[in-house]
Amino acid sequence: MSGLRLLRFPPPYRAGLALSNDADDLLAPGGWWEFLRYLNTTEPTRFGQGLGLEVGDSFWFWSDHGAEQPGSYFDGLSERPSAFAPAIAALGRAGYLDTLHSWGIFSRHGGFTRRHAEVAARVLTEDLGFRPTVWVNHGGGHDFQNLWSGCGDVPENPEARGAPAPEYHLDLTWSLGFRYAWIGELTRVPGQGRRPGLGDWVRPASPLRRETLAYLGRALARRVGYRDLLARYPNYPAPANPLLTPRRLRDGRTVMTFVRAGDFTRATFGDLPWLLRDAFLDGLERSGGASIVFVHWNRHPGRSFTDLDPRGLAALSGLARRAHDRRVWVTTTGRLLAYSEARDAVRFGVREADGGLRLDLAAPPLPDGRRLVAEDLRGLSFQGAAGTAVRGFFHDQPIPLEPVPGASGCVWVPWKELRFPEAPVR
Repeated sequence: MSGLRLLRFPPPYRAGLALSNDADDLLAPGGWWEFLRYLNTTEPTRFGQGLGLEVGDSFWFWSDHGAEQPGSYFDGLSERPSAFAPAIAALGRAGYLDTLHSWGIFSRHGGFTRRHAEVAARVLTEDLGFRPTVWVNHGGGHDFQNLWSGCGDVPENPEARGAPAPEYHLDLTWSLGFRYAWIGELTRVPGQGRRPGLGDWVRPASPLRRETLAYLGRALARRVGYRDLLARYPNYPAPANPLLTPRRLRDGRTVMTFVRAGDFTRATFGDLPWLLRDAFLDGLERSGGASIVFVHWNRHPGRSFTDLDPRGLAALSGLARRAHDRRVWVTTTGRLLAYSEARDAVRFGVREADGGLRLDLAAPPLPDGRRLVAEDLRGLSFQGAAGTAVRGFFHDQPIPLEPVPGASGCVWVPWKELRFPEAPVR
């Protein structure tokens, strides 16, 4: 007998969610800090009592239009730290900035080269002391740094065969410890990382049928013609509904790409009531899956967190109620992706030993060649019989196992919650 079963999420959570914000339109470092404090603490803030969630954010290093888009680590295209630099450093070291929304915003004038990535990588390594794990492409016709749709993963200039592409950076970027990339895929289906059920196909308002038809149409178009053009656009396999998909990029490297939930035309702060609507969150809970919700919460009238739509704040409060009721597990993008990846990769066996159970965990190499380490197992939870002692091992090395608070018979590799940092000296 096994005596233990692996749960999809720490009990009693039914599903997982991360708010994946893009750094566009950030104006005021003080307002940004206060909003993240509102999301992540239970302290009084200018927006009301803090929600006590675990929500991360994204950032970038450069801006080709500092007056209109000042929210980068460097001041414009200089190498001088901006007014945002202290907050970026503090939030990143505390684990809240797990996403790089490309190396910078070059949408207005272009001009990104590998040198920008080299300078920023040196700052990450030598000065900031934290490593984001998530890459998110930035839109715009001049953003040639993008992966898949830009030249960020092209070692040679396609217009001058044999010459290096000035925008190529994937080898450098991934050597820093990045693990996941978003290359533009969106879905409206609640809950990824699980096979769609009958309800996903027959429920009248379900988006799965439309997305499947679109997927099949794109696949057919690739076979019939326009291959070179269409190859620049990912074709998310909607019928399988994966959260993570390994893809071989153009320099030969395999990268784990992920899908976000939402709509390109409904992704501002004012759209939070739609993004976090009850129908979506109810469907997420039923699904037992995980959704990475696509949003630009800096994009609102004023752009300085002084005039936020009360309906958007109410939508966030509604999500917080589900989190505090332990129905939807809310964490950062990188942590939810890492948890989902580890949960699906591990294999385990159970046997009786020393008057209890011995749980042996192992994992093969991941599709991108990485190997899980013990720290990647945080949050993995197992249901067994109440009162049974369980010892855990990962590749024959002991790992900590503790009872899950409030869940009889459940043990887990303890999850370490983030702690919001003290405000940097202004």
